[in-house]
Amino acid sequence: GNICGSPAGKVDTSRGKVAKNFFPDGPPTISYFKLYGRASALHFQFEHAGQPYYDEQFTFEEWPARKMSHFGGSGLPVVTFADKTQMNESLPLSIFFAKKFGQYPSDPL
Repeated sequence: GNICGSPAGKVDTSRGKVAKNFFPDGPPTISYFKLYGRASALHFQFEHAGQPYYDEQFTFEEWPARKMSHFGGSGLPVVTFADKTQMNESLPLSIFFAKKFGQYPSDPL
C-alpha cells in the first residue's frame, strides 16, 4: 500500500503541535476495499493525529482469495501492525485509536 498521513515528529501547522510517534516499529497498514466505507473513520483519525500509515486497497474480485491467505477469514477493515499483529472490526478499532491518539472524550456525556 501507499504511505499516507504525516510523518510523526513533523510540526502540524494547523494545530501548532508536534505529532507523537505512536508506532516506533513502523506504520500500521489499514486494509479495505477501494471505496469509502468502514475504514474512512480510521483514515481520518490517523490523518488528524498526524500518524503515518499504509493504505492497502483491493477490489471485491480480489477479496475472496485474500480473505483467507492474508486475514485469516476475518472481515474488513483490518489494521496490521509492524509485528504482523492484526485487529479488525471498525467500531472497536476506531475507539481503540481514538483513545490512543487522545481523540476520545474523558467525559462520557
